[in-house]
Amino acid sequence: MNKITRLYCALPNYLLSTLVIATVLAFTLMPVPERIVPDVDNADKVAHFAMFGAIACLMWLDVARQKRTALLWSQYFVVAIISGALGGVIELLQGTDFVNRSCDFYDFLADAAGAFVLPLLFRKIISKCLPANRKVCLRTVTTLSEQLERVYLDSFPPEERREWNDIALKARDKDEPLQFTEVMLEGKPVGLISWWNFGQFAYLEHFAVDGAIRGGGIGASALCLWLKDIGMPAVLEVELPDANDMASRRIGFYERLGFKGHSDWLYVQPPYRPGLPSVPLMLMTYGDVCNLKEVETVLHTQVYGVKR
Repeated sequence: MNKITRLYCALPNYLLSTLVIATVLAFTLMPVPERIVPDVDNADKVAHFAMFGAIACLMWLDVARQKRTALLWSQYFVVAIISGALGGVIELLQGTDFVNRSCDFYDFLADAAGAFVLPLLFRKIISKCLPANRKVCLRTVTTLSEQLERVYLDSFPPEERREWNDIALKARDKDEPLQFTEVMLEGKPVGLISWWNFGQFAYLEHFAVDGAIRGGGIGASALCLWLKDIGMPAVLEVELPDANDMASRRIGFYERLGFKGHSDWLYVQPPYRPGLPSVPLMLMTYGDVCNLKEVETVLHTQVYGVKR
């Protein structure tokens, strides 16, 4: 089920619903005189029941994913009514001279029955495909596990990360403004958020989730929780939009969470340690962060140790 969830969440929103609806429209509105499904023991009614039930199931899943909620009964009634109504419209169109197929009231009843019944039968399976229903929580940590070390080192190139020994030392120092938040999935550590609390804003220095579960909405859920917990504006650095395809996808990910990119502000990340290069990056902000010059000064002096 985890693999299915990751595969589904990698698709654009509403893609599956759109493809299934388009397939059903093509299947039911082709202007042919003969039946595509032979009417043997009302087999066509079973096909209608399954098609419009599938539409309602996928629409319910897509709506819940888009709204970042669990499956709601209000969503169920809306998608069931829409799916059933679509069946009625198709039956009316089938009775026109252009389509030249029969308009069958009992086919419409089968459409409506599928739209209302199948989502109820498959509700638990649909729910398991939603990343929102996989319990994600955060906790502040002072001791970092080997699992988090592996996630961190696998996620960032050397020029964009600290030495792990330095991170472990800072995590144990309670006076450090640098804090470490562990991402937990169903009780297991799967990711790390390292961030600085500067009072007026928080700086998200590093955010990484285990590559084995990426694409399942875990990262989005974790960052939404983090933004809610800190209760202040936030700033982060990302690669430039034209750096590579992954950079564009990462920027889109943060934009969907409410961050705003500032590509017009020339920003360079100083090296973490001697021998490493500076890196041109882009600042992204969440909430009321207006003075980018002040943000840049704080990051350079406090985070990277650059003297004024």
